Amino acid sequence: MRKFIFIWFLGSVLLVGIISALGALWTGRTIRLAAWSFYESDFVHYIAQTAVRALDEGGVPALEAAEKHIDPDEKMRFLVFDTGMNEISGGPAPGAIRALAGRLRPQDKAQFQMYGTGLVAGSIVTAHDGREFRVIVWFPARRVGYVPINAWGWAGRIAAIVATAGLLCSWLAWCLSTPLMRLRLVARQFASGDLKARADASSFPSSLPEYRELARDFDEMAGRIETLVDSQRQLLRDVSHELRTPLTRLNLAVNNARHAPASAVEGSLDRIDQESERLNTLIDRILRLSRFDAFAAPPHREIIELADFMETIVSDADFEATARKRRVSLVRAGTCRLAGDRELLREAIENIVRNAIRYTPEGTTVTVDAWRENPSEYRIVVRDCGPGVPAENIGAIFEPFYRAPQRADPESPGFGIGLAIAKRAIGLHHGTITACNLDGGGFEIAIRLPVPAAAV
Repeated sequence: MRKFIFIWFLGSVLLVGIISALGALWTGRTIRLAAWSFYESDFVHYIAQTAVRALDEGGVPALEAAEKHIDPDEKMRFLVFDTGMNEISGGPAPGAIRALAGRLRPQDKAQFQMYGTGLVAGSIVTAHDGREFRVIVWFPARRVGYVPINAWGWAGRIAAIVATAGLLCSWLAWCLSTPLMRLRLVARQFASGDLKARADASSFPSSLPEYRELARDFDEMAGRIETLVDSQRQLLRDVSHELRTPLTRLNLAVNNARHAPASAVEGSLDRIDQESERLNTLIDRILRLSRFDAFAAPPHREIIELADFMETIVSDADFEATARKRRVSLVRAGTCRLAGDRELLREAIENIVRNAIRYTPEGTTVTVDAWRENPSEYRIVVRDCGPGVPAENIGAIFEPFYRAPQRADPESPGFGIGLAIAKRAIGLHHGTITACNLDGGGFEIAIRLPVPAAAV
């Protein structure tokens, strides 16, 4: 990965360099012309003055001698025009060069123009007697290459730029790849089965906040997966344990029915029917619990008038409790409209109330209090008169298949799933559920449901 990032960065630098070089080649004529204009303006003007001085002193022969003195290798051509654009020396002049000579102005500095692969430059010089001459210097292609640029100096600069870019790319590649490699190793460790492997976001450099966020997200994901896998494993163990007892009873009842006399078979069949019903109930509750785990929000939403909703639930629960010599009373039912899944909320609250009925003593009353505690929250509190739950076990009563030891009811044993279902259902509505022992005896479960600001 580090090599890839390094190559990517270096490739980007080289690509920029290549594009710059191509641009330089594309505009090379302009660059060379600008270079000559900057560096050689005085040189051209000196040549023009020397040529005119020789012409003024000795005529054309003196001008030709001056030209040879200035450029013994004859790598340049000199063309001189008088005010009437007549060629005095160096002709015949091509049309483009004659046109440049015609454009020269006395007040201008030396003018340059690309011509073919070479360069021409011109300047107007006034002789001693007042005559003006237009002097054109024609530099062939081999001479243009001698623009005063230090090739070795530029090569050294380019090499220094490439070396610096390589070092910078190496440093950037190391900075960017090291955290990713760490995260990759942790991900592989997690994928190999170590569900406690974490990236530890605090150990990532603060100069790379995006990597810290990525590590934090990874740790959060890993924690959720670990919790989910652990809960699934615990659920499998609990289901296996819960199924073992009714299946054992079924086997015993079947065995008794096979060997018992005909008059005693009916009792064994009743036991089989009872255990079968218990298995059906257990499997139905397990399926409900698993479906709740798959939801991220209530599958169905409708507007619920909570006052009428609570009155109906309490009325039905009181009817069931009367048969067990207990009562359920509604202290109050505050008015509030809430968008949610009616059946999920009903099942959650009924499970809590039924759980309270199961553990409150005979002749006592389970109270239900529901009101809008503040504009953004609706609260439901269920209290019983039972023995309560040991303080160290309160946090576990909402886990599947957990049954508090002090609240065992031999007459109607539960599966320990009702409160777990209630917690899942309330959580799907973004609410919370808590439990506590009451000071004067009894047990309380409180539900808090968020209410939108528009709710009435």
